[in-house]
Amino acid sequence: MEGVLEMLPRSILTDMEGMTLNEEEVEEIRIRVGRPLEVMAGRRVHYGIRPIVREEAEIFMNKISQFSFYMLDEELRRGYITIKGGHRVGIAGKVILENGCVKGIREVTFFNIRVARQKKGLAEGWIPYLYQGRWLSTLVIGPPQSGKTTFLRDLARVASSFSYMAVIGFDFSGNSKGVG
Repeated sequence: MEGVLEMLPRSILTDMEGMTLNEEEVEEIRIRVGRPLEVMAGRRVHYGIRPIVREEAEIFMNKISQFSFYMLDEELRRGYITIKGGHRVGIAGKVILENGCVKGIREVTFFNIRVARQKKGLAEGWIPYLYQGRWLSTLVIGPPQSGKTTFLRDLARVASSFSYMAVIGFDFSGNSKGVG
């Protein structure tokens, strides 16, 4: 959870410390103004004991935007920000529309943090189906939290082990990462 914990306000970290959580099992953290903190871990939802206040949401937004809300305009239009460690922070608030297109988002009151995890070896069993003398066109689909991004990152790791390959992965957040 490197990158996530350092962004959270101290008061929210204190709330999380009051939960019986295995940090390795944390998948999502939901921060909603006026509602208790929710942490999804080990296929269970753990709840905080008090509602989140607007000031905590503002502190968190300032940290993930590095105190430059406008620097993230493009990512905010997509509805999420990718932070250090590859974690995705979904954002909801008042949307500003211009000609039917999202121009920006203000008064953010909801954050959904998806914790990124590396799972080495996940893609290895699929290589015979995806590579048959050449890489085959492949579509990866699945519901939220089914591991699509995790699979693709591991596939890029495996593909980069082929000595003749240079692999670059792109994700919807606009980030690209050279793998090998």
